[in-house]
Amino acid sequence: MNGKSTAYRILLSQLTVTLVLAALLLGIQGGRFALAALTGGFIGIISNAVFAWFALSGGVLPARQVMRQFYLAEVSKFAVTVALFLVALNLFKTLFLPILLGYGLTLVAYWTVPLLIPVRKAGAA
Repeated sequence: MNGKSTAYRILLSQLTVTLVLAALLLGIQGGRFALAALTGGFIGIISNAVFAWFALSGGVLPARQVMRQFYLAEVSKFAVTVALFLVALNLFKTLFLPILLGYGLTLVAYWTVPLLIPVRKAGAA
């Protein structure tokens, strides 16, 4: 499995857990909590999409350039995350917990999905 298909799977799983959480919170706590959780989830999804775009857009490059792309990707992801959290906290002043919960679940998906993807052996079709 290549990097782009892994990134798509991770982003799709993050979208799935975000939507499930928002649906659960909509039924339990109401629309404002659901929207805050959805916002937190989209912070994680958007920042990971930015990382994937920067990290995987260069094709085959020498190692030094690959490292530069990954550093740029990580700095960009961090900047986008901070900016989106500032906007979210400004919009949902007292609903920090659902925002954090939505974001946290995207992190769980980010770390667990690659563990669930089967690894192909070299030379296997």
